[in-house]
Amino acid sequence: MNFPLVLLLAACPALPQSSSADLIAIDSKCLNAANQSMNDNTVRAWTAAGAVHMDGLVKFDLSTIPDAAFLTSAVIRTYHKTAGSSSPWQSPMVTVYHYPDNAWARGNADTHAGLGPALTSPPRSNFPSSELAPVDWTLDHAASFWGAALTDDLVSVALHNDKTGISYVHFHGSNDPGTGAPEQRPTLTLTWTEGANLTVANFIQGQVAVLEVSGATPGGVVFFAYSLNGGGPITHPLYGTILLSHPIVPFPAVTADGLGYVGLAIPIPSGTTGVPAWFQAMDWATKILTNGAAEVVG
Repeated sequence: MNFPLVLLLAACPALPQSSSADLIAIDSKCLNAANQSMNDNTVRAWTAAGAVHMDGLVKFDLSTIPDAAFLTSAVIRTYHKTAGSSSPWQSPMVTVYHYPDNAWARGNADTHAGLGPALTSPPRSNFPSSELAPVDWTLDHAASFWGAALTDDLVSVALHNDKTGISYVHFHGSNDPGTGAPEQRPTLTLTWTEGANLTVANFIQGQVAVLEVSGATPGGVVFFAYSLNGGGPITHPLYGTILLSHPIVPFPAVTADGLGYVGLAIPIPSGTTGVPAWFQAMDWATKILTNGAAEVVG
């Protein structure tokens, strides 16, 4: 069974609602490239003698964020720590990087996994000197690792001092400050929409079925495709999980309206009752796949 050329429909469902969450760090430690750890409750971005960089690692639990969330912002707040140091010292220059390993833990003998992509730019050089002063770091919420992080329910970052000379800045770690104490743990604030959603209606032989995507990028291109051989999954290195099996047949690309909606009318051939088909779409602007839809011709 092949589907004839599709027709663009017009409709105006509502835009997806934006959600947000404040996530408190679940772990923190310091680790350098020589695999030396510091396991107290201080997150250091420290360059020691010999340009040895001690990175402050922080980990967050993302399990409350939908796997299909389309992030619209990501901000980490850290709280400056002055106890036992002269922080900030000698004008550190700090960048927040994605840390590509979530298996580390405070107290463990961990191996430094290297640094992933920079999430802040340029390096920050202006820091407060007072205890518990908040420092906000606006992260690159469109970086490619976020999709995998949402699926894995964990993300780690590293606060790295890019300066080669001896310098440092300290922040409070992930220990609970206790009842009545002001918040001082690193906090990751995420905002998101849940991305484009695919539905299929009236999938009946001899009639016209409707494939609809809502929540896509307004005015953006949407690609639809189908398979008659199954719902995958196929893991794609850029786009995540494709819920179609080969051969995958594309429909012509279409453009969403000003509210992020697009619909496709598909005439279903007569005599196809009982034939299964699987559908999926992609919002090309965000490179995010929709949910999959499995249907049987009625």
